[in-house]
Amino acid sequence: MLALQNMRDELRRSLGVDLTDMPDPQADELLNRSLWELTEKFPFREKEFSVTFPTVVAVNKYTMPSNFESLLDICVLDPNTNEYALIVRATRVTYDNMQSVTPDNQAMPTEYVRDNDAIILYPIPDLAYTIRMRYLKSISDLTDLNSTLGLPRNWHEIVLLGGIWRGFITLGDYERAQASKAHQVSLLQSTVPVEAKEEFDSHISGVEVYGRDGIRGRL
Repeated sequence: MLALQNMRDELRRSLGVDLTDMPDPQADELLNRSLWELTEKFPFREKEFSVTFPTVVAVNKYTMPSNFESLLDICVLDPNTNEYALIVRATRVTYDNMQSVTPDNQAMPTEYVRDNDAIILYPIPDLAYTIRMRYLKSISDLTDLNSTLGLPRNWHEIVLLGGIWRGFITLGDYERAQASKAHQVSLLQSTVPVEAKEEFDSHISGVEVYGRDGIRGRL
């Protein structure tokens, strides 16, 4: 496993610079730019997160978590069956046609609308229901306070190489930048995210796997 300081040191050695030439903030920016690209393109299992929260009677708008990236699904615990029921996404027209908060339009939520950094439930909760939300969260940037990369260790060198070729570009050495990027691409082609490994194992064992729109990537 490569901690942040290890990656900084290796980055500088590869670029032929020292701490004076490339202070930590500059090195961290190169590494994080590499991290951003990879986490945007590939379906890392580490990005998946699930949270539960209670609704408040007559309150239908709830703010998304601070590390929220994109929503996978929302369910509500039905107090009658004690099972989770899927809350489906509604159109903006449904939201625009919502009435004021009255007993007539209060019930267990069955639909939701995305509204900037929040979700709006409909009907408006008439009880304190338990909501379960699955979403993709953003991988935290590398910083002095977060010095461990939140990805499997076989991806650490790939992140480092992304920082290296970006560093060569800033130094104007495009030939070595291209060589470093080619090495990164070569490693990418032989590296599979955890999710893809699990799906492959499931297929060869005869277990059917269903895909999720929006988070599947290709090497």
